[in-house]
Amino acid sequence: MVDRLQSIDGGFGFLNELIGIQMRNMEAIRQAQQKMLEGIGGLAKRQTEIIEGTLRRSVSEPPAATSPDIRAVVGNQIESLKTTILENQAQLEHPFGDGGAQQRRR
Repeated sequence: MVDRLQSIDGGFGFLNELIGIQMRNMEAIRQAQQKMLEGIGGLAKRQTEIIEGTLRRSVSEPPAATSPDIRAVVGNQIESLKTTILENQAQLEHPFGDGGAQQRRR
């Protein structure tokens, strides 16, 4: 015959182990989320630095036209910003500068 007290003790032991596993899993998830937030914060900081540098350069460059028309001045600054963004995007997409041909040859 099965001793009921022994089976209850075994069940509680199993339950304690299961709760311990779940607690460790929750801690691991918390740490992973913390690292992810730190990474996103670093990425946002870097993007902000890039944008601020781009804007600083576009504002400090003398406008191509000496026209008093503010639309021309702002238009030149916007075009400069677009060019810089496109150049940075191209560098991120093709870090080898050859459209990824080096990677395809491997």
